[in-house]
Amino acid sequence: MTVPQLCPCARRHTPPITKAETDKHHSPPSSYPLAPGAVRRVDRVCVATHRRIHRLLNLYVRAGGTPDKAGLKGFRPIELELAAYSWANADHTGERLPYTLTDGVAESLPE
Repeated sequence: MTVPQLCPCARRHTPPITKAETDKHHSPPSSYPLAPGAVRRVDRVCVATHRRIHRLLNLYVRAGGTPDKAGLKGFRPIELELAAYSWANADHTGERLPYTLTDGVAESLPE
């Protein structure tokens, strides 16, 4: 019997993961303001991929856009795709700019 893959980060998780072991990841994250006309999508990913997407978004925040090639090295295609989508669909013009994560706590960037 083939178990359906619930997380797009890898061909398969060993052992297979259940729906209860996945997180809903919002792209852009729920705390990001949406750009005009943008759509927030929701994907189910494993906990590790969810955390890695937010780590990658930290690099986007620090770089003020797409990080350099060296910063992207080691991230999986799904992580690169969702982070790029998040950044492209976030509103960077308003007062509420995207946040960064420090030790797992959401914080505003200093002004």
